[in-house]
Amino acid sequence: MNQIDSIQLVKCLVKSANGVTSFRLIEKHSYDLWCFLVTTRHNITIVESTLCMWLTDQEFDRKREIYSRAGTCENANRLVLMMSDDQGNFNNTTRYCLGRDSQSLEGILLRHLPDQVRNGGQHSIEVEVGIIVNSGPLNRLSLTDYADLETPAS
Repeated sequence: MNQIDSIQLVKCLVKSANGVTSFRLIEKHSYDLWCFLVTTRHNITIVESTLCMWLTDQEFDRKREIYSRAGTCENANRLVLMMSDDQGNFNNTTRYCLGRDSQSLEGILLRHLPDQVRNGGQHSIEVEVGIIVNSGPLNRLSLTDYADLETPAS
């Protein structure tokens, strides 16, 4: 797998409509859109958001002394789903999860594949083991907060 060795993520503690809590790791550049979709379309509440960096095991080991002082560290995996169809279309999807959730996420990704792709062996999932370094709460305004900042015209 030739992907980058590190990426900024947001670790979110979320609560479903039926009260079940779990964690999601979202790429930072997609965070605002993801927030909008899960809160408005899936009735999920975001309880807490933490900025973090995902690193491959090799990258973490290379600079272990620096990264281990930067924040709390947890095992986390990158899953890359590669698939194709009979028309020659290819798609890669990358997701991140805490290490303990890797098998569960893999099952979810596979269930979303069309039967023909899943049963025809037209897919693969690569799991890359890594570490997230949690740096602290995500303190920033989301796009949906800007309306609250507008001052009424006098």
